[in-house]
Amino acid sequence: MDKFLHILKKSYLILIVIIFTFSLSSCKHEETNYLSDPVAIVYKNNIPYLLNLKGELLSLEKYDSVIPYFDDVIIVKKNNSFGYIKNTGEPITEIIYDEAYPFSENKAVVSIDNEFFIIDKNGEKLYSFSDDISSNGYFSENLLVIQKDNKQGYLKYDEATSSFNYLITTQIDEETSLLDSNLIYDYCGNFENGFAVVGNLNQNNELKYTHIDDKGNRLYELEWDFANNFVEGFAVVGNMIDYTVKIYCGNKNDFDPNFTTNAMTMGYMYISPEGEYVSYPSIDEEGNEIVEPYVYAAANDFKDGVALVANLYFYADSLLYNDNYDYSTKKYFYNYDCIKSDGKSIFSENGIFQNNWGGALCIYKEFFQLGDYYIANYYSASWQILSTDIEISNPTFPFIAVEFDLKNYKTDEELIQNFPWITEYLNSFTYGSQSASYVVDHVTIPYNITSFSTSKFLGNKLVAKTQVYSGIDDTCGIITINLIDDKLELSYLIPPLYDEIIY
Repeated sequence: MDKFLHILKKSYLILIVIIFTFSLSSCKHEETNYLSDPVAIVYKNNIPYLLNLKGELLSLEKYDSVIPYFDDVIIVKKNNSFGYIKNTGEPITEIIYDEAYPFSENKAVVSIDNEFFIIDKNGEKLYSFSDDISSNGYFSENLLVIQKDNKQGYLKYDEATSSFNYLITTQIDEETSLLDSNLIYDYCGNFENGFAVVGNLNQNNELKYTHIDDKGNRLYELEWDFANNFVEGFAVVGNMIDYTVKIYCGNKNDFDPNFTTNAMTMGYMYISPEGEYVSYPSIDEEGNEIVEPYVYAAANDFKDGVALVANLYFYADSLLYNDNYDYSTKKYFYNYDCIKSDGKSIFSENGIFQNNWGGALCIYKEFFQLGDYYIANYYSASWQILSTDIEISNPTFPFIAVEFDLKNYKTDEELIQNFPWITEYLNSFTYGSQSASYVVDHVTIPYNITSFSTSKFLGNKLVAKTQVYSGIDDTCGIITINLIDDKLELSYLIPPLYDEIIY
């Protein structure tokens, strides 16, 4: 009997331990019920979720809204206050801030009762602004845009001393405070690659832009109506100009060298940090050789040593009875070109690789190099990703479409087996009687594709968001470009099952 009681008691204790262990395990699971390896914020039926590449979702419905910015830390709003959570869903700070801006370089700007300060990822206060200074930006290269009374400047973080100071360390003069010596701009942009765009209003109340370095020094005296940051050694800058427009005559199927017209538009150029334009030699009226900048009606930043540009042209059907053209039709169009960093055209001496003559809508969004290929993001009837081997030179239209991996499978069974998300797409975004092939036909002809960029959350692959429509709702997905067996292929990293994607 004693032995039986001893066994019973021992069994009871083991049972208690098991229950207690299970209880701890349950509590732990409940406390850490977050998402592993998140890659984006997505919306389904207007509800925000965190998403990973397994297709797992974590609802953020308990918040009133989520700021559309995805990173390691996310800003959420509840009861008119803001706070921060990890991108796994785990809370970081209390939701107590009147204003909250993105974390960058482990710091963020917040405010409570009109007092602005900087916090770390533990919510600890690192720095308090004084003198009615505020900021609605984020740190970039240890510099933060600050403002007071419509004037802007920069606050600098010193990593060696963990201290904050103004960018400019000397006063303009004895009568001007150090703060006012820093708040000298009407516009300040974020620093990138050691430089930033700044601007001031001129006497005509026009905002004119230039560049400064990370010590606050102006690079040169040039000013523009438009300026981008420096990318790969050059910045796109621009001024409003009276642009000389060539005429393309439809019935001649050629340019008319006897006529031009003019249009007020932004003329874009490329400039180096030393103030030198991407230019070509020319001869002035006195026979002297001068340097003329290449001027375009549209220009993208350089990407992998190449850039997409465009000139402005006018399409005319034919000469009128008075031997002139009817310019009132305003049939202006972009004629695109791809250039290297010296301004020389990649595909043709005349700078024409795709003619948009005849009124057809043709748009190029971007152009870049990937391995041994040039890639173009192109619209004509629908958005396409085009490619050409970099060894090809001077063709009229060198590109071919890059196909989706979805098109490698012919039967519905193969498609659903390799892409299970098609079943969900059929149930959610079609009328129920369509086939898997129907889905493929629609999701491989997006009505929009964003520019490609890299994301550390998506393996630093080149990715772009697609927007597609199959008869019920718009949906979004994320595509990437793969090089498989020396062949380019598009594939969906995130299937097009979502109302919106922030990545």
